[in-house]
Amino acid sequence: MQVVKKSLLVLLVALFSLALFAPKRELYYLLEEQLMKQDIIINNETVEDGLLSITLKHPEIYFKGIRIAEVESIRLWSLLFYSRLDIKSIGVNQRLQQFVATDIESIAITHTPLAPKELSLLGEGGFGMVDGTMGLESRVVRINIYDDALISKLKALLKQDDKGWYYETSF
Repeated sequence: MQVVKKSLLVLLVALFSLALFAPKRELYYLLEEQLMKQDIIINNETVEDGLLSITLKHPEIYFKGIRIAEVESIRLWSLLFYSRLDIKSIGVNQRLQQFVATDIESIAITHTPLAPKELSLLGEGGFGMVDGTMGLESRVVRINIYDDALISKLKALLKQDDKGWYYETSF
């Protein structure tokens, strides 16, 4: 039994060390290259390394050459088996404000080993709270909407089931 405990302890220390000493900046640049293949560019950001995280300060997000948003900060925190992406204060391009809520305070995206094939989403803004899921295998995003004002604004794009109104799309 002692051998099993020691083996698990060594494994946990190795995983924690890997997360602690991972080249976070290089992993971010690798992610940035993958986003460029999808015509998504993150520009003018300041990159700050943390102990288990990496933070981008004041990035501008471009899609197909069009500036769609400016963000206060994006923070990725990871322990290999649990990851969380926090996006704070999203300022949407004025041309897109008719399609997207203008005051998005935060978005949190979480990946846990309990649901390895999906990400959970949580958003907050002047429209209230939204939550949802993103299927990594099914490539479907579902966002549940609870605010009546937002529902009436986006009703043509929404669907309804027994849980309420939601927006669903694939990627």
